[in-house]
Amino acid sequence: MPPQIALFGASGYTGRLVAQELKKRNIEFIACGRNPDNVKKVLSELKISAQTEALDATDPQSIENLLTRLAPKLVITTIGPFLDFGKNIVSAATESGACYLDSSGEQAYIKWVYENIKPKSPEQVFVPSLAFEYALGDLGAEILKEKFAEPFEIRSFYYTPSHSPSRGTRASMLKAIEQKTLAYKNGELADSAGKTASVTIAELNKTLDALIFPGGEPLMIPRHANVDSVESYMVISLSAARMLYRAAKDAKDKKEAIFTDKLGPTEDERKKNRFFIVLEGTSAHARASLTISGFDAYGITAHLISEGAKTIMDGKLAKRGVCTPVEAFGKEKMLSWCEGWGVSFRFEA
Repeated sequence: MPPQIALFGASGYTGRLVAQELKKRNIEFIACGRNPDNVKKVLSELKISAQTEALDATDPQSIENLLTRLAPKLVITTIGPFLDFGKNIVSAATESGACYLDSSGEQAYIKWVYENIKPKSPEQVFVPSLAFEYALGDLGAEILKEKFAEPFEIRSFYYTPSHSPSRGTRASMLKAIEQKTLAYKNGELADSAGKTASVTIAELNKTLDALIFPGGEPLMIPRHANVDSVESYMVISLSAARMLYRAAKDAKDKKEAIFTDKLGPTEDERKKNRFFIVLEGTSAHARASLTISGFDAYGITAHLISEGAKTIMDGKLAKRGVCTPVEAFGKEKMLSWCEGWGVSFRFEA
C-alpha cells in the first residue's frame, strides 16, 4: 500500500522538521514540493527515503489532480503564508475526502477554515494550527477552564526571548499583521488593534510589556470553553512592533522584508531558544494563571503535527470535523505529547 500521508512543503524549514519527526515514528509519507529535485536533495541530506511529487500550491486544479491521484488519508501542509496558499490546499483536501493538519499561525486563515470548510465525510478531521502557536494556548485554556465554575475572561501572552524566525515565519508574520487583530468579546469577534498589557514571567522574575496581536486563541477557545472574553498578546517592544507594521505596510517587495541568508535557526539555536506562554483567567469570583514553558518552538511544532498525524492514522480522535487541537485530540493526549517534549506547566491560583 502506498503511503497514506502527503506532506506539502517537505523541503521548507518546518516541513523538514516534520519529515524528521514522521521518520522517528516510522510513519511513511509522500514528500511534495515545488521543486521535486530539491525535495529529493533535502530528503537525502536527512537520510529519509520517501516518494516525491511536484506540487504547485498556487494552482487549485494541480492540487486537486495530485490528491485525486495519490488518494492520501491525511494532508499535512507547512506552506505559508497560509492566506496565500492554504485555502487551495485545505479545499482540495476536503473534496478528496482526506483529513488535514497544518502549522498555520495566521488568525485570518484559521478563521477562514472554521467558517468555510465543510467535511464531505464524517471520518474527516481538519485541524489548523497544530503548532507552538496556538495549540499550546488552546490546551492551556482547556486546563484553566476546570478552575472556573462560571464564564471567565482569558488573556494569552507569548514570550520567546531569543527566537529567530525562519523565512516562512517572517512571511506569515507580515501577512498576518496586514489583517485585522481580532479578539473575542461577549459572543463575537471585534477588531482590537493597539491594546497593550503587561505580563509577569514568574520563573524569570520579569514583568514585560505586551501588544495585542492576531492570535488563534480568540477563535479557538470559545469553541470549547465558557468564556466572555479572549485576547492574545505578544511580548514585544513598541519600537519592534512599529518596525513590523511598517514592513507590512510599506514593503512593495515582501522578499526584502523577509530576507535572511538562513532558511531558519540551526538545531543548536533551536534547542537554546526558550518559550513562555502565560494564560491568565479571570472571573467574578476567581483568578488563575498557567505558564507553559519549554524549548524549541519549531521542534515542538513538528512534534505535535507528527503526533497528530499518528493519532489520525490510528483513528483515535476525540472529535472529528473542523476542530481546534484540543477538540480533536483531547487534553490528556496533548499533555502526554507535551511531556514527551519536556514542556512544563506551572499553575497559580
